[in-house]
Amino acid sequence: MSIIHLGCRAFLIAIVVLPITLCAQAVDANTASNQSTATASQRLVSSYQAPTPKEQFRRYMISAYGPLAFLRAGVAAGIDQARNTPEEWGQGAEGYGRRIGSQFGRSAITETTRYGLASVLHEDTKYYRCQCSGFAPRLRHALGSSFMARRPNGEAVFSTPDAVAPYTGAIVATYAWYPDRYGLRKGLWLGTRSLGVHVGFNVAREFVPRRRKR
Repeated sequence: MSIIHLGCRAFLIAIVVLPITLCAQAVDANTASNQSTATASQRLVSSYQAPTPKEQFRRYMISAYGPLAFLRAGVAAGIDQARNTPEEWGQGAEGYGRRIGSQFGRSAITETTRYGLASVLHEDTKYYRCQCSGFAPRLRHALGSSFMARRPNGEAVFSTPDAVAPYTGAIVATYAWYPDRYGLRKGLWLGTRSLGVHVGFNVAREFVPRRRKR
């Protein structure tokens, strides 16, 4: 299966999910207002400004189809190429092309699922740095925030989109274009690995120095 065919499949899946998402954005959210007890969380809630649907869609497009998405797919494909997995895809340019197409397709499905569920549930899955100091508190924040989202009022809740999206992308890919020997167990393993990468990226976002605006 060529990289073009893999990309087309991912695009078609996104086409199915996106109309549901765009319709859900028109529904007003009614959320309860709960006061946080943690000082850092209180500061974030008080300063939090919910993104507009336009901002969320722009963020989704960058996450799914932006330069970083291609970079992630290229690196992951290179690792799989070195490990020769799946071995049915072979080596050389053709093998790498199939792997990078697979990784990009999985990423597109994952990000589309995350964006769609977040829109339906009226949640903001963007990572926000900790308004605290110290290595341990910031690390705890990065790990915990990987499974948390923000409601329109700034309240932190368990993030269903972040928990479900990696497994959706992996399982759909497993049954859509991976070799027949790949099944649900392998899909769950790939989803868990993707979730781990998601957590790792959030830790990096927390500790990588910010660019100073000139």
